[in-house]
Amino acid sequence: MAYPSFLRWLFASSASSEPADESASSIQEQINSTYIASSPTQEDWYWGRLATGDEEDYFWRRLSDNWYQKDVIPSTYLELHNQCYEAYNANPLASAVIEITTSFVLGKGVTVAAREPAVQDALMDFWRDLDNHMDTRVYALCTELSLYGEQFIRFFVSPYDGRVKIRQIDPSLIDQIETDPQDIETVLRFHRRPIGPSATLPGDPAPVTPADQHNFEGEWLLAGKDVLQFTINKVSNAKRGKSDLATLLPWLRRYKDWLTDRVRINTRAHSCGMCS
Repeated sequence: MAYPSFLRWLFASSASSEPADESASSIQEQINSTYIASSPTQEDWYWGRLATGDEEDYFWRRLSDNWYQKDVIPSTYLELHNQCYEAYNANPLASAVIEITTSFVLGKGVTVAAREPAVQDALMDFWRDLDNHMDTRVYALCTELSLYGEQFIRFFVSPYDGRVKIRQIDPSLIDQIETDPQDIETVLRFHRRPIGPSATLPGDPAPVTPADQHNFEGEWLLAGKDVLQFTINKVSNAKRGKSDLATLLPWLRRYKDWLTDRVRINTRAHSCGMCS
């Protein structure tokens, strides 16, 4: 069968009375049938590269990232962070993944003990401090470590009696982690992004004065002295942890869509049965 001249390159590999020229074969190799057949998945946007037919661009380095850095770019990190938190609050399966992990790890709680009586007394003073409430905080620490993939614990030390108070920093507020240039596992300091007036907060916006100008630059916190970072689900060359839900998000969404379709099919079938 003879094809029009403008369609012959599409069927260069098929049997034809007219031989295909070299340019037709070259054009055919650039067609990506997989990309045309289906839309990109969520994994493609976050972790993979899209097969769009322009593979020559793959070897160009992005301005927003380096190939040797294993962390996702900041915008993707915040998107994953928010989606994991939303899934934890809205999807019962996602919530069960996190809560079962916490229940399995901690059970009825943990006990700290030291051989030296003086050390034990210091531990108990810290543990039973009403500001620390460690008996319940350990559950929040485990839950949020699984949910966010990392925890930033800030220390507040009283200059008068040495009393130590700890607080958890939302990981989304830490936008920079500075490490030793020769040793990525040696963290030097963390940058806490500034928190300015927000349209979602009630009341009038906070006044901006020259004295408050430094608040818009954020705050650097020393690692080990001011803040400790704990991470899970990361490789050795990454600075940020990854949520237990990060790899489950696409499949949780697909399972939810599948269940929703089944409910709609059953509802329509039931309605048709009632009508008949």
